[in-house]
Amino acid sequence: MGNSEAKARQWLEVLAKEPAVPFRSNLREHFEAGHITRLCGCGCNSFDLEIPAEALLSPISVPGHAGKVFEIVYESNAEAEVAFLVFVDARGYLSGIDVTCGDGNQASLPDDVLLGEVLYAHVRWSRRNS
Repeated sequence: MGNSEAKARQWLEVLAKEPAVPFRSNLREHFEAGHITRLCGCGCNSFDLEIPAEALLSPISVPGHAGKVFEIVYESNAEAEVAFLVFVDARGYLSGIDVTCGDGNQASLPDDVLLGEVLYAHVRWSRRNS
């Protein structure tokens, strides 16, 4: 199937339901307020999102700290773990999620991949640790 808006929505829903994601309750609102500007074609399921300037949302991270704010890694039935790296813009609004298979995105993400246990979760910047 490859990467698509449907895949992006699918992965966002996984994170929105994951207790280890401290801002999970805000993810759907951010995704719905924005539009996808890039779907990576390398075999991963990464995407970039742009939220309009006039959108007024509760930030998922500390404003002023753009970049990667969260990473979570799952066991999977693929040849390697599946990682999600969450990025925000300077407002603390969701700006993209990298969905990769293995260290350094070593393999394409299979369409039928199943996630297992969380192996690792790390918050870099959030409203909670500011």
